[in-house]
Amino acid sequence: MKKLINLIGLLFLVFTCLNAQTPYFYYYGGEKQYFELDTRYIFVSVADESTADKILVSYNAKYTPVRVDIPDGNLSRTNQNKRFWSVLKFENKLSDDEYLAKLSEIKNTEKGIIVAPYFKNQYQEKIGLSNFFYVKLKDLNDTVVLKQEAEKEHTVIMWQNEFRPLWFTLSVTDNSKYNAMELSNRFYESGLFQYAEPDLMIDTQIQCANDQYFGQQWGLKNTGQSGGKSGIDIKICDAWQISTGNNVIVAVLDNGILLTHPDLAANIYPLSYDSNSKTSPQTIHYQIDIPYHGTMCAGIIGAARDNVVGNTVIGIAGVAPNSRIMSISNSLDGTVASNEAKANGIDWAWRNGADIISNSWGCNYTQNIADAIDNAVTFGRHGLGCVVVASSGNYNSTNIIFPATLPDVITVGAINRKGKRWYDSFTQQGSNYGDNLDVMAPGEDIWSTVLNNSYDSNTGTSYAAPYVSGIAALILSINPTMKLRDVRNIIESTAQKVGGYKYKTEAGHDNGTWYKEMGYGLVNAYAAVQKAVECLTTTVNFVNKPPITTDTTVTSCGDIYIQNVTVTNNATLILDASGNINIQSVTVTNNSKLILDVGGAVNIGSDFDVQFGSSFEIK
Repeated sequence: MKKLINLIGLLFLVFTCLNAQTPYFYYYGGEKQYFELDTRYIFVSVADESTADKILVSYNAKYTPVRVDIPDGNLSRTNQNKRFWSVLKFENKLSDDEYLAKLSEIKNTEKGIIVAPYFKNQYQEKIGLSNFFYVKLKDLNDTVVLKQEAEKEHTVIMWQNEFRPLWFTLSVTDNSKYNAMELSNRFYESGLFQYAEPDLMIDTQIQCANDQYFGQQWGLKNTGQSGGKSGIDIKICDAWQISTGNNVIVAVLDNGILLTHPDLAANIYPLSYDSNSKTSPQTIHYQIDIPYHGTMCAGIIGAARDNVVGNTVIGIAGVAPNSRIMSISNSLDGTVASNEAKANGIDWAWRNGADIISNSWGCNYTQNIADAIDNAVTFGRHGLGCVVVASSGNYNSTNIIFPATLPDVITVGAINRKGKRWYDSFTQQGSNYGDNLDVMAPGEDIWSTVLNNSYDSNTGTSYAAPYVSGIAALILSINPTMKLRDVRNIIESTAQKVGGYKYKTEAGHDNGTWYKEMGYGLVNAYAAVQKAVECLTTTVNFVNKPPITTDTTVTSCGDIYIQNVTVTNNATLILDASGNINIQSVTVTNNSKLILDVGGAVNIGSDFDVQFGSSFEIK
């Protein structure tokens, strides 16, 4: 034991000596906190936005959107002119010497530029240094000393903290000799102040899941990772506070799923089917180019969240991590009777309890498949209609692939991590678009489950469609009696208008503004589940109406309450509700019809009279 202690002590001494040679540090609790340079990034503060653009072009760098450098935009606290800041990112790795030379070169580009390095340590990468630093006085009377030191170092006192009055925020100027970290150290080492520390910028990774690769799942939570645009995601963290897809059955018609994958096994539905052999259980078909295709689609929909194997939280999180995945396997190639086999798979799925059918494939137009989908949306879910989702295709074409062209299918295209329609200039592949397009979902560099109990990423509209299938599961978990019509309306009407495209009102697209390359926009899981909750408490009141003498339809994503209404003169009144229908004082007379198309229950009160020759029907 003594030898081990001595060895640890030796290692600690070596580590301390190495750190002592690093010139990058600040003080915390009187101790030096050391860093190394992160040569991928440079902080830049400028007097106007156009200067940042010049630097971008001159140094072949990428930068984040330019932002005002006063927190909350509160310029009233300072007499200084407004400044802007940005972060330059270099694609090619630089040596420390090259990086420091680049810093100096950018600073001297023109007057008014403030630059600062980025750092890393054993805990964190991409630690930015802004133009601000903080000083804590020993006593409020020391403000005079602070002003003197600030003037000596060519810095500016920005404001006094309103909650902790001993703390002041200062800023480097373009005349300052040192950066904010060096200046905070000089202020602290002077002994004139209680504390001084730099303003370090660390990207806060707000994780709503602990899965190993959740940080890679930009489609669920986009923090700007890997060059993406922060906020371009489906807003899943908030959605999970409301629904996780409990007990909703999602059929994945694909080349088969690795049912024993540790991130899927707990959510696999016990019934499965191979549509080629017409037997159960399913099998994995390896003929296609991507043998893990179905396993990836399944993971995007329903991989378990915070799934622990041994002592490790593994893998990824699915959009609906408590949904049930039903595998319908198919070879997805041009074998004999393959279209009939796909149609059989759709029929088997809805007949065996599937609520949603996810299709990340395409084929030529065939009535066999069209009829099967028509059956699913008409008779599935005990007449409420299966939600059928399909991908638009990867040919960068205005011709969306079948079966996504069918009117009762939710057609999904793919966006990239910056909110644009996915297009790869190298392969010339891209998300198909056109009049049949409904919504978009993440489809570039999507992480999911693959074979060998592993994980990988891939790109295409195949991986966009499962996002929408997962959101449909979140909705149906909130309201299992919701009709297909209302699920679709919710998904489309809550989509986000991303990408800077010109969405506008278009005939035939009734759920908001629409654009041919983006449909209604990027799906929004949180807004969708919020709307599903609203429907639970929505009641359309159809009361005290004049006699209904012409065919009339009343719809509601929630309940319908009808009172003091007479249907007459051969008219048909259809009440179409995802929720309940409540009837009070209604008369149907003179060869008329009252049809109740209801998702929930029918409650009939007093004075309900269907007279001879008229009819009453509940669907």
